[in-house]
Amino acid sequence: MPNPRIFFRIKNSVANDLQALAKRFKTTPGSIVKMIVLREVSQIPALLDEHDQALREIQQFHRDLVATLEDYLEEMVDPGKRSGVRKIISELSEQSQTIDTLRSAATPRASPFIATLVQRHDEEPIQTSFPY
Repeated sequence: MPNPRIFFRIKNSVANDLQALAKRFKTTPGSIVKMIVLREVSQIPALLDEHDQALREIQQFHRDLVATLEDYLEEMVDPGKRSGVRKIISELSEQSQTIDTLRSAATPRASPFIATLVQRHDEEPIQTSFPY
């Protein structure tokens, strides 16, 4: 089955630059665009991994800070300061939950809609390209 063609509009200035670049490399503008898109799309998983790692490190820092503050809270006798430290611990815990939510939302998951669409397409006796 042939790959579907993808069309999109670009500004005239970008189209002119793309045409000039293609001419310089003795190829077509479509080939240049294809290389750029493939390169960018191939980098997405690495970017998601880096983002997840950064969030994981921030979350670990929050946990360590909360543990330190809880130890400090046990030694503290001033009720005013204890109240302030409890508020800080509460805020850090809330931020940690927010980070959990962000990490969960940023994790790519297979779409059941797309899987169903592909399965239906594969089961057809005569296959044609998806409309675009």
